[in-house]
Amino acid sequence: MEERMSRLKERNMQRSIGRNVKLANAIERLPKNKTNLGKIIKVKARLNVHVITGHLKSTIDVFGEDETSITVGASANYARFEEEGTSTRPPHPFLGPAIRDGKKWLKQMIKEQTRV
Repeated sequence: MEERMSRLKERNMQRSIGRNVKLANAIERLPKNKTNLGKIIKVKARLNVHVITGHLKSTIDVFGEDETSITVGASANYARFEEEGTSTRPPHPFLGPAIRDGKKWLKQMIKEQTRV
């Protein structure tokens, strides 16, 4: 019985190591797709934004990237009020939904990379 348990533990450990190696390899291959993620979030935010004059839409951009993060935002001084609303105006979220879509895309990319 103990021998069987030992073999099961070893087999589970090998499976776990195999999954971790696949995930690590997938993450290593992702940086080339990171720029695409920033662009995807930017485009989705521009599609979601509530347009009156078009100024806010034109200020949405990818402002920074490093190895672990991407900064996408809008430089219009009223972007926060449009996203979150005020006491007199309802919110019109555009960045939040775009970021959620970007996260879904990233998860899908990781799944595809681990299948290879």
